[in-house]
Amino acid sequence: MNRAVLIILALLGAVVAGCGGGGGDKSDNTSRAQGPAVKPFLGVSPGAPLLADPKLMDRELPVMAKAGVTTLRVPFSWNELEPSRGTLNFARTDAIVAAAAKSRIDVLATVVTTPSWAKADPADGAAPPRDPQDYARFLRALILRYGPDGSFWRDHADLPKVPIRSWQIWNEPSHVYYWSTRPWAPSYVRLLRASKSAIKRADPGATTVMAGFPDRSWESLREIERAGGSGSFDVAAVHPYTAKLTNVVKIIQLDRAALKAGGDAKTPMWLTEVAWSSGQGKVGPRYAFGFETTEQGQAARVAEALPLLASKRKALGIGRIYWETWASRGQNATSTWDWAGLREVRGDQVRPKPAFAAFVKAAQRLRGT
Repeated sequence: MNRAVLIILALLGAVVAGCGGGGGDKSDNTSRAQGPAVKPFLGVSPGAPLLADPKLMDRELPVMAKAGVTTLRVPFSWNELEPSRGTLNFARTDAIVAAAAKSRIDVLATVVTTPSWAKADPADGAAPPRDPQDYARFLRALILRYGPDGSFWRDHADLPKVPIRSWQIWNEPSHVYYWSTRPWAPSYVRLLRASKSAIKRADPGATTVMAGFPDRSWESLREIERAGGSGSFDVAAVHPYTAKLTNVVKIIQLDRAALKAGGDAKTPMWLTEVAWSSGQGKVGPRYAFGFETTEQGQAARVAEALPLLASKRKALGIGRIYWETWASRGQNATSTWDWAGLREVRGDQVRPKPAFAAFVKAAQRLRGT
């Protein structure tokens, strides 16, 4: 058995699923654990297999906590949670928030996907909200459920109380398949402005996180500033996807320069998606993005990227880093993202990839820094 495997076994041997569940005393128990166990910095997106399987999510979150994950970026799909105006169904997000709370992992909620009733064109799958105030009202409902005084914590007094304090407003609106209105920036800034106002009224201490931008993200940030977005967010977010690690740093430097030029020089930046896929030779050329590598190559990039980016925290104002993703299936030749996970899910079994060992080692070195 090689040394890397022994390290992982030592770190994860004590992992057990936390207890918990709904119901119980509705009063707030002030003696229970409060907030995330560790200040959020290194995070992951859970990945499609976990989002589709609450039992698997519940099983993997303690593994994340032992591995050094401090924050989980979760899509909160508006169209699923409010399928008709005023009809709210929080069952899916309740399960995720409960599972994260058991391990005292922070949640970054990325609120996306317009329900048909809130679109100008119900047939347009990528249509943004017709009225930003509809989205703002939904954000307020989420905060009333999961914020510091949220009903979820009264309903689950047996859980550690880890309220959601960070709300990401959409995902990659610069892409037409996420936000069909063109030009995208003016309408997105209207949504961002309405969102921040609603968030601050509902929870003055909460953080409004801009949508993450991929590709030439510095140009998207300039578009935001030109559309009057300065001051309408607490945190900027980018997705610096590229083949070379050195180019990740260059992208972030360009992003920081764009924020400075727009008057947001001191605004923190979160890298809400960072990844290299291990789909090299497994994803068809039509679907490859140019940053595919092998499993060993993916592990090498994790081992190098996380310490490097962490070392740039002060110089570039990097507040958090999220790996995209924790778990994938490694089966779909039409999706590079199905090979991006640190862990691979097959049926009810989960295989740690070499990148997982690299992530754990990097996370343990970063702990407390």
